[in-house]
Amino acid sequence: MRTIHTDITARTADHCIPLSQDRLRDLCIRAGDHVRVAGGDIEVEARVELRASGPVAVPQWSTLTYRE
Repeated sequence: MRTIHTDITARTADHCIPLSQDRLRDLCIRAGDHVRVAGGDIEVEARVELRASGPVAVPQWSTLTYRE
């Protein structure tokens, strides 16, 4: 599972995490892929989804972990 480093606190109204299309292309990640999203000292597993406003990570908040 690939890890995307981004600002997890910048979320959409439905608590998804906006992603950069360029970064997804660089990492060869497509819609439907499962990834870990990391930001600061937290990580969460998510599924990548393409929306009209751009790509987002739909987090599975039960997998939220704190890194040291």
